[in-house]
Amino acid sequence: MWGGGARGAAARGAAARGGRGAAAAGAGAAWAAREHRLRDGACLEVLEAAPSGALAEAGAASRRPPLVFLHGSYHAAWAWENFMGRFAARGFRCYAPSFRGHGASAPPRVPGDALEGSLEGHATDVLDLLEGLGEAPPVLVGHSFGGLIAQLVATWGDDRPQARGAAGPAPPPGSGGRPQLAGLVLLNSVPPTGNGAMTKRFLLTRPLDAWRVTMGFIRKTFADSAAECRYLFFSDDLPDADLERYQALIASSAQPGTKLLDLRRLRGSLPIQAGACDLPPVLVVGSADDRVVDRDGILETAAHFGLPEPVFLAGAAHDSMLDTRWDDAADALEAFLDGLPPP
Repeated sequence: MWGGGARGAAARGAAARGGRGAAAAGAGAAWAAREHRLRDGACLEVLEAAPSGALAEAGAASRRPPLVFLHGSYHAAWAWENFMGRFAARGFRCYAPSFRGHGASAPPRVPGDALEGSLEGHATDVLDLLEGLGEAPPVLVGHSFGGLIAQLVATWGDDRPQARGAAGPAPPPGSGGRPQLAGLVLLNSVPPTGNGAMTKRFLLTRPLDAWRVTMGFIRKTFADSAAECRYLFFSDDLPDADLERYQALIASSAQPGTKLLDLRRLRGSLPIQAGACDLPPVLVVGSADDRVVDRDGILETAAHFGLPEPVFLAGAAHDSMLDTRWDDAADALEAFLDGLPPP
């Protein structure tokens, strides 16, 4: 269910704020902020970009799957501004929701509860959104912990648990409980076993890095220090003006006291089960200079989904969809989309 409102207008202003990302996304690219009303009455902020340019005018958009982008911790729908501009200009309809407690979306599910989400809760919200779009099967693109949520959405069956306080959408007919997806793209994604093994590797091989990453996410050091924000998310050559803009957006994306996931409860939801699933085509992309999700984590994810190897981006950091060479990540996604079977 779609609607409008002041929250959507505020988010639109934040997402459209000037900077390299908006300019680089493509001339004439624009998006609108909407609200998707969930079954429990809460609303998610959703940015939507309609197909534009020559491909849209030629009718190619009707033959292209919609793209749904899922952000990671301390980000919101705005983080996909580059990709939404580029792919809308190539004839794809694009959607980017902000998870509960992020951007202009509703706060976490249960008033008075810990202001941290659950993997199942966010996945249920995504399923509700996908059902509400009422379009052809989409390609689901998830970044970081948003990639872990995307993995659960793509692999859940009829036995999926109902998130606390939400009925959840009914499984699509004939899907075995899983949504019908045209593709699954995991960008710098947390692997299907979570981040525990990565943390242990960092502690054993890079203890100082492990400390900086841990403090970055627990104490939000990126909010007060441009150097720490760059260290966690971006390459050394990202222009300072872009870093300043992104730092402000990252620092304000999670509502006060809110975290995307409760890492203690997360252990009980893992690992993601994919072996027996009839999955859509999958793309796994990692960054050579990612300080948050390491190479072994990306290789684990690719192997889990039966891929011979992932795509590794040279000279890219964790936020590869915003970083200096974000177009390399977009190129990898575009090549994947070009190789999908026709609808």
